[in-house]
Amino acid sequence: MRPLAALLFCTALVAQTPAALSKRVDDYLQPLVAQGLFQGSVLLSRGDQILHEKSYGLANLPAKRPNTPATQFKLISISKTLITVAILRLVQDGKLALADPIAKHLPDWPAPWSTVTLHDLLDHTSGIPDLQVEWTELATRTRTRGLAAWPAFAPLAQAKPLLATPGKERRYCNFSVELAGIVAEAVAGKNLHDLVRTTVFEPAGITATAFDDGSRPDTLATGYTLGRDGEPTEFHMDLSALQASVGLQGSVGDLHRFARALAGNRLISADTYARMLEPRLGTYACGWLNMKVHDETCHRHGASNFGYAGDFLRFPAQDACVVVLGNLWYAPVVSIGEDLAGILLGKKIGKPQALAATALDRAAGAFAGPDGSHLVLHRLGTKLLLFELEARGERATGVVMLPTSATAFAGPGSDSRIELDGQKRLRRTVVGKTTLLERTNAAAPWRAHAGAWKTTPDFGKPMRITAAKDRMALAIEGWPEMPLVPIDEATALVLFDATHAIAMHRQDGRLRLRLNDVEFQLEPQK
Repeated sequence: MRPLAALLFCTALVAQTPAALSKRVDDYLQPLVAQGLFQGSVLLSRGDQILHEKSYGLANLPAKRPNTPATQFKLISISKTLITVAILRLVQDGKLALADPIAKHLPDWPAPWSTVTLHDLLDHTSGIPDLQVEWTELATRTRTRGLAAWPAFAPLAQAKPLLATPGKERRYCNFSVELAGIVAEAVAGKNLHDLVRTTVFEPAGITATAFDDGSRPDTLATGYTLGRDGEPTEFHMDLSALQASVGLQGSVGDLHRFARALAGNRLISADTYARMLEPRLGTYACGWLNMKVHDETCHRHGASNFGYAGDFLRFPAQDACVVVLGNLWYAPVVSIGEDLAGILLGKKIGKPQALAATALDRAAGAFAGPDGSHLVLHRLGTKLLLFELEARGERATGVVMLPTSATAFAGPGSDSRIELDGQKRLRRTVVGKTTLLERTNAAAPWRAHAGAWKTTPDFGKPMRITAAKDRMALAIEGWPEMPLVPIDEATALVLFDATHAIAMHRQDGRLRLRLNDVEFQLEPQK
């Protein structure tokens, strides 16, 4: 006898025909495309049946080349799901063990890292510092990749202590996964490209996905970040040095084929599959987040960097899959992925709103929480960005919010919502916990500081605070003007660019801020 929950789920799917589901998906995505919050491809499936596969927006803006289901996107961190399966195939075949110390397989392994295991690398619990930048620089300079780059890098690694005891603390670290890929090459006796091809691509029937080699083929969508004017700005980065962690590029159809091969145990055995998905710490396990989405068990991995963003969600109990790949770095893909999953699962999902600038301006401002944290909402073109400055924080990262009504917005993370409560309060809900924040108004003390400032140590460029109507800004000679948002009498947030902000502090008529890791004292220019 089938469980009642499964029967109810099937009833919901039967009642929702593919045509009806496609209309719901289109109705959901079109406002986001119109407001410049998404462009890319999506796929929704149950079992082998693809219920909706469609592309939206442009793969290249100047050329007006549209995205299509065949368009490739850089998978960024979603690459980890495929790479980890290839590594676990070596474990399944007895060539590796998750409990193996890395020193067993990799020569010149740093002594301070002696207790780090393969499982630690795959789970981001190694405690190894993220040396992604240093690794990329050396691999690029020496024109080597993977295991071939390790001998030259090992001396640098020797001097780097662990940041935490292995297995005790999860710190997301691309470099750890790179090291896991190097170990796989050493054990398999072949490069990572060949290993992934023979253990993942070929058994899954994947023919279009490939490793980034630094080129820009016509099949690849151009990646975009968010410009200072709120419009897409082309962004390209050669990711060929970061093979195991972010190195793949592919299509939504490729990921669906990968999901089907996993579900059919064509890549790894059922026992290896179950071991892969069992977290040792928190919710992350060997390339997958194991969590609840819409009260259903979901295995997923997201990506957002280097001009691209995506989400890959699998629901094993329902044999369902959602793939979202896009070429706007800042797209709120976590919210999009979960909402499309809700549509697939027959849930009631609100339709996003394309809001006018006046509605976004009403939401903009600074808000203070009871724990000393601050949120700044800032309109940039047709988008509303949220910057969060935690108590005693010096930096904040901006994320684009997804409008669900004229006063409510979703994002950036799972189960994260904000809603205006009148003109002076903001309700924020994160993972079921709601916090009430009060709107602040500290413009007057800061407007009094309009004028020129000198810096100690000497920054080398004149600085000026400008105040015109309701807008303040920090102007540095030769730099684009940066909005300055007062939070309270002692702190303001300088929006360095579309997605990064720094705190400026005020005390006794002087100002202080940290730029490029140097703290500057500012005094009025007399």
